[in-house]
Amino acid sequence: MRKAAVSHPIISSFIISLLFFIAMFLGSLLLSFAPAFFRSNGSLLMQFTAETVVCIAGVIVAAIFGYLKAFDSTSKFLTGIACSGYFIVTYLFSAAANLLYELESRGIPDFIDDLVPFWQFLMLPLTVLAIGFAEECFFRGVIANLFFDRYAKNPAGVWTAAIYSGLFFGFMHIINVLASEPSGVLVQITSVTAMGIAMTAIYYRCRNIWVMILLHAFLDGAAMLPLGLFGGSISSEISDYTYINALTWSIPYIIVACFLLRKKKAIEIVVGELPENSMGIIPQSGQLVVGMDMPSDKRSKRSLAIAITVAIVLCLITFAGSMALDPSVQNSLKSAVGIYALDYSDSGAFNSESYESGVEGHSISFSVDKSKDYSVQLIAIPSDSRVDMVMQIKKDGEVIYESTYGGKCTTTFGVHLDSGDYELILVYTVPKDGNNIEYNTTVKIS
Repeated sequence: MRKAAVSHPIISSFIISLLFFIAMFLGSLLLSFAPAFFRSNGSLLMQFTAETVVCIAGVIVAAIFGYLKAFDSTSKFLTGIACSGYFIVTYLFSAAANLLYELESRGIPDFIDDLVPFWQFLMLPLTVLAIGFAEECFFRGVIANLFFDRYAKNPAGVWTAAIYSGLFFGFMHIINVLASEPSGVLVQITSVTAMGIAMTAIYYRCRNIWVMILLHAFLDGAAMLPLGLFGGSISSEISDYTYINALTWSIPYIIVACFLLRKKKAIEIVVGELPENSMGIIPQSGQLVVGMDMPSDKRSKRSLAIAITVAIVLCLITFAGSMALDPSVQNSLKSAVGIYALDYSDSGAFNSESYESGVEGHSISFSVDKSKDYSVQLIAIPSDSRVDMVMQIKKDGEVIYESTYGGKCTTTFGVHLDSGDYELILVYTVPKDGNNIEYNTTVKIS
C-alpha cells in the first residue's frame, strides 16, 4: 500500500482527506446517539467527542499506509520547539491580547461571573489535544511523509513536498462551510494553507510528530481561549474572519517557511546534518553532496514550479472568494449601486448570564433615498426554537413596522418607507436556561 501511495501521492492524499472527512462525519453522527448531556454542555464537549473518533481513524490510516513509525521518533524535540518559535511567541501575545480585550469589555465582576464551570474549561485542553493528534496524524504523519518520500531528493523536492502538504491541510478546512459563513471559511483555507506549509517545514526539520501535536494543540488552545473560558460557538469564531486576516496571517507564515527551508537546511533535511565540508553520495538520489551544496535537477525544479503555480492559483481563488463574500465589501458595493437600503447579518451565541430577563436587543441605523414600497427579507435561525424575536422599524422614534417571529423563520414582506433615516430594532427573548444558544439573523431591505 505504501509503495503505491508514494508513487501517486496526490491521488493518495485525496483518498486520505476523504477518509478524514468520513471520520469527522462518523464522529458527528455519534453525537446524535449520545446522551443529551453531550449536546447541552458547550461546543467543546461535542468537538472532543467527535475528534476522538477522528483520532482512532488517524491511527488506522497511518497503519494502513505504513507510517506508524512516525510516532516512534522522540528525537530533536528541542529543535522542533526552536523552529516553532514564531508560532509560540505570536500566539502567546494573541492569547494575552484576547484576555485583555475580554477583561476590558466585560469588566472584572462580569469577567469572573461569566466564566464557564471549571470542568467545562478543562474540555479546552482535552479538545485541542484531540484536534492536534487527529489532524497531525492525517496531514503530517501520513500526507507530509507521502510527499516527502515521493519528492524530497533535493532542496526543490523538499519545497514541493511542503507546498502540497500545506495545500491538503488548508483545503481540508472547507468542511467548516457546513457550520460557518463561507467568507470566513475561505479566509481560513487561505491562511491555514500557508500555516500548513510552515508547519510541514517544522516537521521536516525535527521529524518528531509529538512536537507537531503539542504545537497544534497549543495554537488551537491559544486561539480558542475565550471560547474555553466563556463558552460560545467555534463556528461563529470562523464566521468573523475577514479577507484582511487572510493577508495578515498568511504572509508571515510563508516568510517563516522560507527561513526554515532555506537551502542549507533543506539539504540537511534530505541527507541529515553534515559537517560544513562534508562529501557523500545520497542513496535515494545518487547525488553527490560537496561542501553542503546539492543542486536540484530539472525534474525537481519543474515539479516545484507546478506546485507553486497550483498553490498561488488556489489561494488567489480562495482570497478573492473571501473578499467577494465578505459582508462589509458586499454592503459597500450594494450601497454604491443602490441595490440594498440595508443588508444586515449577525451571528453569535446567547449566554444566559450575560443578558437581563432573558432579553437581548440590537439596533441598526440605515437610510433610504427614495420614498417607495420596499421589500424586506428576514432570515432568523436560532439553534433553539424557543427563541422569539421582535422586529421593529422606527423613524424619529415612531414605529413604522412591528412583528414577532418565533423560532426559525424565513419570510419576505413589503413596507412603505419615506426618504430619511431609520432604525431597525431586533429584540430576542431567550429562555432562562438558554446558555450558548446560537443565532444567525439576516435582514435585507431593497
